[in-house]
Amino acid sequence: GDGAIVDAADAADLRLAPCVYDRMCKYCEQELPLRAKHCRACNKCVRKMDHHCPWVANCVGERNHGIFWWYLVLECALNLWTAIFAVAEFFGGNASDLKQALVPAVVVCPLFALLTAGLLWTHSGLALFNRTTFESLSHSRIEYLKHLPQGHRSPFDHGVRFNVAVFCCACARDTPVDWKALYDDAEPRARARPRPVGDALGIAADGTGGGCPCCCAPTAPKASRAANLL
Repeated sequence: GDGAIVDAADAADLRLAPCVYDRMCKYCEQELPLRAKHCRACNKCVRKMDHHCPWVANCVGERNHGIFWWYLVLECALNLWTAIFAVAEFFGGNASDLKQALVPAVVVCPLFALLTAGLLWTHSGLALFNRTTFESLSHSRIEYLKHLPQGHRSPFDHGVRFNVAVFCCACARDTPVDWKALYDDAEPRARARPRPVGDALGIAADGTGGGCPCCCAPTAPKASRAANLL
């Protein structure tokens, strides 16, 4: 299960690095699944912790990272539209009073548009390569990453299709993502084969199990469901 401790023998059987064990949270005094981290601001342990976002006053993690990405898309579009409107009115309008009122918008909105665009670009990259902000910034301090050279691909990277599917659809799975089973620190060319997208959606080999309503119908037959995953 997600909370089970893996001993050395099990780790060898699963071909896991010796560092891939569940840890104990010293604040909550409970086992932390792989990629989980305690957030002091929320005072909770968060699965696949990315960061604590002051904008939404919540942590961004396994089940809401995809939703946070869409939030950035909307914020970026809103800031960009406001910046274009403010600049166009400031340089093209005739009313001097309106121009004075638009000065703060002309200065601030382009800066916010650039900020949100940069965040959107960053989190798009994290989604494509199955990384988190915490893992990127703290690579040398994380037990399951620090033995890997800087610049090494994420051990959870199993191809763009799989990465995007697990990023977007983790919120719709029946069970949490088993990151321990997905851990593979070998170079991509040394891996046996890419992971099927069905694994990211929690769908078993026989077509049963969970699934994301955006990607597949939960009651669809196996053949139809497989077609929807292509």
